[in-house]
Amino acid sequence: MKRSFLLLAIAVLNLDFVFAQKENQLAFAPGEMLHYLVKYQWGPFNTEVGDVVFTIEQKSDTIKPYYIAKANGKSFKFYDVFFKVRDYYESRFYPEDITPFYFYRDVLEGKYRMKNYIYFLKDNNIRALYKKRDNPIRDTLHKVPTKTYDLLSLVYSIRNENISSKPVGVAFTVSFAIDGKINYVKYSYAGSEVKKVFGLGTFNTLKIEAKPVAGHAFKGNEVISIWVSADENRVPLIIETSIQVGYISARLAEYANLKYPLKSRVK
Repeated sequence: MKRSFLLLAIAVLNLDFVFAQKENQLAFAPGEMLHYLVKYQWGPFNTEVGDVVFTIEQKSDTIKPYYIAKANGKSFKFYDVFFKVRDYYESRFYPEDITPFYFYRDVLEGKYRMKNYIYFLKDNNIRALYKKRDNPIRDTLHKVPTKTYDLLSLVYSIRNENISSKPVGVAFTVSFAIDGKINYVKYSYAGSEVKKVFGLGTFNTLKIEAKPVAGHAFKGNEVISIWVSADENRVPLIIETSIQVGYISARLAEYANLKYPLKSRVK
């Protein structure tokens, strides 16, 4: 299995459809929990091998309140022998416009180990420290022309724009910082669909298609499909993408404390 287990599971949710939203207009609220089961397919092998849990809470500093979003991903114990995954992501951002100011990443995927400490500074400056395996910490500074996110702040950004108002098939580009690099994703709205989510029911959804631009984190040939609930929550329900060897998908298995009723469920 390709090493980007949780990176792909998160990145497929990370499209930037939001520019400025008031906190009371957000599609999510502190206390929300989203639990996804991740399936890996390769030849006759077709089974769920791990899960990812997203949570969000609110804190306050001397300036103003902020949100802490966390994602914990792991392989199930049975599969640890083949490919052990223990991933942790944390983003801290101001809710009024989803502006991140700190991002932390600690991943263990097989023999691969990486840590990130990213600070979003003033005037579009980003300080990114990263440590790969047992190598010394590397310290980089980036000047970006436009607002750049981390993966988790983008996860929540997608849910604060009227996605269906986007022109179908027209590609847009968004940037995010990871592993001392700035990466890009091209995305487009692909229309509405009725989609069955195993264990949860059938939903009206909005489909998004994305293609990461070749770079440090991606090879550039991944095509990602995401179905989000067609209601005020805009919860990602199903994510599917091919990887270097096989195919990976994630489905929402359970949730708690959604801000709005899940009106998109039709049965």
